[in-house]
Amino acid sequence: MDDLEKLLKRLKDRESNVRESAAGALVEIGEALKVEPLVQGLKDKDPDIRESAAKALCEIGEPAVEPLLRLLGDKDPDIRESAAKALCEIGEPAVEPLILSLWDDEEDVLKTVSEILDKIDINWVSRKDTSKRYLRYFSEALKQGNTPVKLYIIGVLEKIGDFSVPEMLARALEDRDRDVRLRAAKALKRIKV
Repeated sequence: MDDLEKLLKRLKDRESNVRESAAGALVEIGEALKVEPLVQGLKDKDPDIRESAAKALCEIGEPAVEPLLRLLGDKDPDIRESAAKALCEIGEPAVEPLILSLWDDEEDVLKTVSEILDKIDINWVSRKDTSKRYLRYFSEALKQGNTPVKLYIIGVLEKIGDFSVPEMLARALEDRDRDVRLRAAKALKRIKV
């Protein structure tokens, strides 16, 4: 059994200090090899282990973003919270994948992702380089997303200020959901179209 296998086995040890030490040691191993075991550490019932795993994933950075995004939909709120905190700490490399995960069927995931984006950069919507890159995605979300997603996207579009936004919002005026239609009408009024 090599050292990596021993460390992986120690992540499942009964003693929390052994699991915590193993998580810390994995930080020193190549990124690709350590992400998934640390993601599993976020699922540990011991909050100290979850915190150690989250810190290690923050140090890894971008390679940890996708596995952390998957955990935002976990049933356990502690696991979701640990993943969210880690994504906040990773910062800028997490912005694009977070934006792409806004269109999720789970309302809690949408709320968590939007909060994370705001914590990373409160002005992410108004940053032209970031927001305009996703206009096509936002347009599609307005057509096919669920109501909470549509309402959130309308708020995002209202802040972007691109010439194509009024057209997207006008299409939302024909949505089946009354709240979506009202929110789109208010947004159009606010951007003075």
